[in-house]
Amino acid sequence: MRAILPQLTQAARVDLALTLAGAKPLARVSCAYRDAERVIDALRRLGLSARRWERALRPAVADADDYVVSAVASDEAAAPDARAFVFAARDGELAELAARFTDNDIIAGRLLGYPDCCVQAYLAHREHHHARLEPVFAGDGGALPYWTNTMLDVFGWHLLSHFPCRADCETSRAQAMRHWEALCRVDPGFGLAAVRHLRSLVLRHPRLGLVYGQPMADGGLLLLGGSAAFRAELGDVERVSYQAGRLSRGGRAVSGLEAFDFTAGSDDVHPI
Repeated sequence: MRAILPQLTQAARVDLALTLAGAKPLARVSCAYRDAERVIDALRRLGLSARRWERALRPAVADADDYVVSAVASDEAAAPDARAFVFAARDGELAELAARFTDNDIIAGRLLGYPDCCVQAYLAHREHHHARLEPVFAGDGGALPYWTNTMLDVFGWHLLSHFPCRADCETSRAQAMRHWEALCRVDPGFGLAAVRHLRSLVLRHPRLGLVYGQPMADGGLLLLGGSAAFRAELGDVERVSYQAGRLSRGGRAVSGLEAFDFTAGSDDVHPI
């Protein structure tokens, strides 16, 4: 898919793979406005119906991979940084509806298959969410640590395209597992890479955000990821000691932690 759609990020291509596999009803991808028609043609060659939202977008916040995480509607389609939303689905009517209702967050969220609890959480904190989005996407925590790249890592990297309302959102968790199982069929290598993150112990600190990792037999925790602030507090090490509610390494320690344990599972649940 990379050769067919070089204009898109890996996250967008994963969304499209999940849609082709039937695990998602609809994918919404962002591309340069000038590339939109080429992207639509490529999507149709893949067997998907595709529609572009009529308005252009101007990036408000983008990450290092040029993945637009916040944008504002614009009529300046000719601007060098103008972006387009393109919707792709196996059902042409669904793609058409999504393009028509892009600016209605409730309808758009439901069409994209986002859990209602997560849509409502986003709407309840919309202004704060956008105000804090740039530092949060840098992985440094922010006032609401659930809205972080670290948070999405816990659910398996690119397996979700929405922000879970909580670190233990059961609906998001079930959706991530369905997506993971579909990716195992489509791209076993990617599925194998994601499985470690789906079996993590997640620890949250109210000020430092999240870290997560794999518990070791000797009581240690092998860290897989986490906010920059949390990792710095632990001395940027890969392995720490873990006791209920507390992480430590050498003379450094962080206590008062809330734990979310996703380590349970078996090969019967994870086919790989």
